[in-house]
Amino acid sequence: MTTTLSLRFFSTPALRARLAAWVDPRAPKRSEQHLDFLDTADFALRARDLVCTVEHGEHAGGASPGPQHRLTLTRHERRGGWVEAIATEPMVLDSDFIVYASAQLERTDWRVKTAQGVISICALHGRLRTASGPHPLDSISLSVEGDDAAALVGFAHTLSAGLGARCALRITARPLGLQVMDSVRTRPPPVVHASRFELTATMNCEQAFTHIVRQCVTLYCDNEQGLVHGDDPESVHQARVALRQLGSALSLFKPMLAASPTEHLRAELRWLAHSLGAVRDWEVLRTETIRATPDHVLNDTQRDAIDDAVGIRIAAARQALARAVRSARYGQLQLLLTEWVVASPWREPAASINAAQLQQAVGEYAHRELERRRARLLRRARRLGRATDEQRHELRIAAKKLRYSVDFLGSLYEAVAVAAYLRPLRRVQDVLGALNDIHVAHERLRDLAAIPMQSTHAPIRSLALEHHLNERRSALIDRLTRVWDRFAQSAQLAQTRNTSD
Repeated sequence: MTTTLSLRFFSTPALRARLAAWVDPRAPKRSEQHLDFLDTADFALRARDLVCTVEHGEHAGGASPGPQHRLTLTRHERRGGWVEAIATEPMVLDSDFIVYASAQLERTDWRVKTAQGVISICALHGRLRTASGPHPLDSISLSVEGDDAAALVGFAHTLSAGLGARCALRITARPLGLQVMDSVRTRPPPVVHASRFELTATMNCEQAFTHIVRQCVTLYCDNEQGLVHGDDPESVHQARVALRQLGSALSLFKPMLAASPTEHLRAELRWLAHSLGAVRDWEVLRTETIRATPDHVLNDTQRDAIDDAVGIRIAAARQALARAVRSARYGQLQLLLTEWVVASPWREPAASINAAQLQQAVGEYAHRELERRRARLLRRARRLGRATDEQRHELRIAAKKLRYSVDFLGSLYEAVAVAAYLRPLRRVQDVLGALNDIHVAHERLRDLAAIPMQSTHAPIRSLALEHHLNERRSALIDRLTRVWDRFAQSAQLAQTRNTSD
């Protein structure tokens, strides 16, 4: 069995030509390949993300000319971010298989010696044929044998700089075999929800931070396909959750991280979050605010008119998001996120980090930091009864940061104590979140009432809806005082922690 780590990028004719000029053009290995993709009639392999291929081809150059006919089974395993561990092994058919897709490819391979080892580059260009028709295949992959993901990402940065801005690299989250699976699936990309963070008392702060970063980036990657190839609002929501969690992790461990790389990552996260937020605001208005409005406030004609207008805005926001995700800047963000998973860039420059804090037990840091964040939240609510929308917004952000911090560190405490601590905090968050949704709804409704976007719908305004939202806002402000008092009086997390591994 052969195992490699791989990063795969989208390609274009211009990018392939630039790559051929940048890599030593004297020593490529070229081949024409025909691949058949096999599975059982009930797609048992595909259900386990296994890819079975029969490879037919003949090399046109390189050290091993001659025909090739290989039957292999490939297993793909995510290693945080977009890095894939790909294991291949020979296979013997012992049951009835069907060919569900075929690919005709032009393949060019290079091997580049670097200070960290030998990097393999593979450029593929061709077509995939499935029952639904032909699909173009055009990609460049970098791979390294062994487990040195940092070397792989470091070379990707070097290659990206060498190719120049006009040929920027943008990662595709799916290796070739899994792209084939995607092309024959009839269902939209699945939504992946955030899962529990599992830290142990034996971890130091750097190990805990690395674990949290990897889980946040993986959650984002798992929902990336849904941003441009799906229309489920939950894909956008979970992608935003991943980015917000990552931002909160940077804030939680900020005292021990190098400032320059941390601020660079935060700036790029804010850029992407802006595009995601534009989509999410309109989708919340449609799927939550308008849908929850009683029939006596909006009749069917009004509801349909607003829904149509909001649908136009959602489509425009999703198109803008798709442009962002296909941009060169997004490609650099993908590499940056992958680097934060595998290469510890928060340690550079070394003089700017607090190495002693990185090595301290995460449990010691957890208790102090949770107490500090709770105290900060309590201070922000001193004038809650006279708070403005902006002050409640600041309070909501502080509550979210505390909630994410407990999510990160909660496995270090007894589960019963964590549940009791989070219960009143969640109620506060629910009310603050509902108030924020009403504030955003008023802004979006003002957009609908203003000059129509590209004259695709007439200006729309419902005074009854605005009045209904104002009544809900007043009721929620009254409720906020009650749920806040319960939170302020609730017990803090005890210092006793769950010490099991």
